[in-house]
Amino acid sequence: RHGALSKRWVVVAAHHPLQSHGPHNGFADLKAHLFPLTDLHESFWLPLPVIGSIVMLVRWIHSPNSEDFSSPRYKHMRTTLQGALKEVAEVGAVPIVYAAGHDHSLQVITGTEANAIYLVSGSGSKSETTRVGHSDSTLFAHSHPGFMVMDFVRNGNVRLAVIEATGRGSRPKEVYSIFLNEMSLKIIN
Repeated sequence: RHGALSKRWVVVAAHHPLQSHGPHNGFADLKAHLFPLTDLHESFWLPLPVIGSIVMLVRWIHSPNSEDFSSPRYKHMRTTLQGALKEVAEVGAVPIVYAAGHDHSLQVITGTEANAIYLVSGSGSKSETTRVGHSDSTLFAHSHPGFMVMDFVRNGNVRLAVIEATGRGSRPKEVYSIFLNEMSLKIIN
């Protein structure tokens, strides 16, 4: 079974991401610090700079909200799933793509654990997006409505495309693409 598994891609689709540079993983831009109520509703432009910074700090360090990466429940879920992905990678099932939503942005992130590629595509069903940051592992990140498409080509290549909505009546636009085969080789080496 190991030989058959090693020739296949493993794609895991879930709601909660294991990697993200969005607000559920503590990313907060200046707007979040100065006007924290705009996270609740875009029209709540009440300046609360000190309170906003405290809220962002608590959310980043130890959130009581189980939807945030820093909550004990979310940490447990991530540890468990990352352990399972590592076990799959150890039997030769590389590469692994972990696709999720939750943060309302579009992100493509490389991961060192389990040689995974993480996709966050949580802005396809909502017009509201959430802020997103970048790190050294970010290949693409944009706070914009859209979705992602993976094409498994007959020659063995796997192409990922990020598609963004351009407005009512307009055709969606491909804004980023990459052959994941090439990316997975870089991660492994």
